Amino acid sequence: MVADKTIPRKKEGQGSRFAIEPATLRLITTGRTTGLPHTVIVRFVVSEGAYFVIGGGRKSDWFINALASKGGKVSLGDHVQTVECEQFFDKDFVRGLFTQKYGSRIVKEWYSSSQSSSLKLTPTAPPVTRERLRKMLSVQDMD
Repeated sequence: MVADKTIPRKKEGQGSRFAIEPATLRLITTGRTTGLPHTVIVRFVVSEGAYFVIGGGRKSDWFINALASKGGKVSLGDHVQTVECEQFFDKDFVRGLFTQKYGSRIVKEWYSSSQSSSLKLTPTAPPVTRERLRKMLSVQDMD
């Protein structure tokens, strides 16, 4: 799976026009044992200003890291955004959103297991470009 791959999806109220929407995002979490950054590429949906992802729950290392650190970063295209991570228990709601975006076949094949769980990733700051983030980090390193 390639991060930030786009898929055409018809947006509500746009008639026959299609918007290009990313199919995946990069979720960067902190390892609960090592403290090192871990990046995973996952499919996502957006609802009410938050990102929702589905993972293997307590069997997925990245999922456990996100819950343990309670936060991370979402990378979409050239932008990075700090997020708060929490488990989201309404699986049917999230699977419904995934079905609208990716289709029922993908959801059935990848996300129908009783083991799967959802994360809600709530932005805690506006997105910044990767270039701006690099500049901010280099200034901090000089201090």
